[in-house]
Amino acid sequence: MTSRSRPLKQGFEWFARALFRLYLPLRVSGALPGEPSLVCSNHTSHLDSIALMIASGRPFASFRLLAASDYFAPESRAGRLTRSVLNIIGIDRSSAGSAGLRQTIAECADTVREHGVHLIAFPEGTRSMRGGLLPFKRGAGLLAVALNLPVVPAYIEGTRAAMPKGAWLPRPGRLAVRFGAPIRPADWEGLPGRKAQYAYVTSELERRVMELAARAAGDPLGV
Repeated sequence: MTSRSRPLKQGFEWFARALFRLYLPLRVSGALPGEPSLVCSNHTSHLDSIALMIASGRPFASFRLLAASDYFAPESRAGRLTRSVLNIIGIDRSSAGSAGLRQTIAECADTVREHGVHLIAFPEGTRSMRGGLLPFKRGAGLLAVALNLPVVPAYIEGTRAAMPKGAWLPRPGRLAVRFGAPIRPADWEGLPGRKAQYAYVTSELERRVMELAARAAGDPLGV
């Protein structure tokens, strides 16, 4: 973090915490592990990554958010600002073959090793318009296996109603985050080959997030 960006990041975190405390009260179930992990949840709103960071009880600097480089383009002032305050690691979707993915994995590996952060990714790949879960893509599984990180399933409630896709400002509402038990490297290391490991992590992650969603429907956390 540069001296120039530090006040901006701290100011944004202070504002976000005040917003969630006064305007979007958040209930939490479960917790993140102490070691670095890959946190994966459903995705319905731009509030989701902030909700996960606040629910963790950790400083925002403890996280990096994986997001498409072209969505938060560094060429634009808004893109640079968003990248800075949300600690975004860009995923280059325009690179030929697997060059962009290799670059993302290398950047994540360096960041986790140097700073011991948690990574946030949304396996659906985009925000759900209707709130239901979209099919999970294998990127999160591939990343977890490549980085040898535990994967924490999470389910977020209330953010779509508070700030749906297309909205610029949130509406007041109650939110909740549920963290599930991690999928650990020991769970997939014995599988034969990387493709089988990617497939296992992807399907198991989707199953656990769906389980959290079903639990939320039957036992809401005050939302």
